[in-house]
Amino acid sequence: MDQREFCRRLGWSRRDLIPMRPVWRRCAARQNEVPPFYREDFIRTWAYVMKPDDRLLEQMIEAGKVGAATPEGRLFGWLLCESVYHHTPVLPVGALPLPEKAFGEYAGLLQLLVALGAFPMIFESFRAAGIPQHYAEACGGWLAGTVTIYRAAHNGSPGHTLSQLFWMRHYIELEVFRIGRLELETAEYPDLFPVICRHRTDGRVMAVCRNARWFHADGSSANIGDAGAVRTRLKNANGVIEGTPVDPIRGVALLGQTVSLPLTEWEIVCRAGEPTVSIHIPGGGGLTPELVVESLREAAGFYRKYLGLEPKIWCCSSWILNPDWEKLIPDTNIVRFGRLGFRCPSYPSGGRDGLFFIFGRSEGEPESFPARTRMEKAFHQVWEQGGKLCCGSMFVLTADLDELELDFYRRTR
Repeated sequence: MDQREFCRRLGWSRRDLIPMRPVWRRCAARQNEVPPFYREDFIRTWAYVMKPDDRLLEQMIEAGKVGAATPEGRLFGWLLCESVYHHTPVLPVGALPLPEKAFGEYAGLLQLLVALGAFPMIFESFRAAGIPQHYAEACGGWLAGTVTIYRAAHNGSPGHTLSQLFWMRHYIELEVFRIGRLELETAEYPDLFPVICRHRTDGRVMAVCRNARWFHADGSSANIGDAGAVRTRLKNANGVIEGTPVDPIRGVALLGQTVSLPLTEWEIVCRAGEPTVSIHIPGGGGLTPELVVESLREAAGFYRKYLGLEPKIWCCSSWILNPDWEKLIPDTNIVRFGRLGFRCPSYPSGGRDGLFFIFGRSEGEPESFPARTRMEKAFHQVWEQGGKLCCGSMFVLTADLDELELDFYRRTR
């Protein structure tokens, strides 16, 4: 089958195929071979990591039969597999149209099977690194969460959205780990985050905005050129750090205020570019403060034992940390999560942060989105009150993990 015929059968244009052209030739040569992740024995062997119910498991098995039955189905599977798991860099397949013309209700499920197909490689990577198998199995929790996201945008039908498929490569490459309730990714301390200082005697933590960062009048992050934006200055001279402090409760720059921190009394905890760990919050509920703290404490030992790293800081930037949730859903675990850390300014808002994770899509008019759950209703309240969906940021210091609990940084400010 040539590219033109393949695209015709899937309902794609030739332009849609452009991202996968680097792997087309070798995949086309295998169009008569059934990808292993379509086979029933494979699905029954590996689906347990997702903990699917009986109905979803049977739907996955049926989807595998549909994919295996036609050359376009087999080729579709090979193309995605090669593009994401075997090509460096990962090819940008996330914007491909859902091939409902060819596979109908099974289109999203075929994409889910491609994602499931990563697990033999994930298990092998963890085994080769000497990391216990249960950590590899835990990656299935994230994949199960993507089914929930897909359902939200497809009238309850199960599947997996291609824009998330690249995440499986992170597991294969040992870049992301599921440890308890959280997922954690090795990273460098972002230069967006403030300079963090700790008092050498009493342990107080102070965050100071970096040089040449832009903020709105309310202290939230701004883009260069935004009307009324103010630029911060940071000085590190003659043994003194001087700059604009950060409010650890609201996570905003305290414009108009200046702190001077003598390095004889204060130490810089973490600088831009130093190794750190980024916190991700996979779906699934149960984001209790107790489970979050338990995850972080286990993660500190995990990184030390299996990766030889001892990060000083754990960072999180997420729609879950939108400061509006403090007002709209104050008694939820989402808000409690944000109260564990030292809040700081995040990236400038795109205005639609978090939509995909709740509604399964981010395009379209907000008024058309459902408002059934408390979380969905909170999103609508932001719009109705003229607010802007945004992310927030926070950090937790490794040195504080033994004592960490709700409002720890508020009490020690």
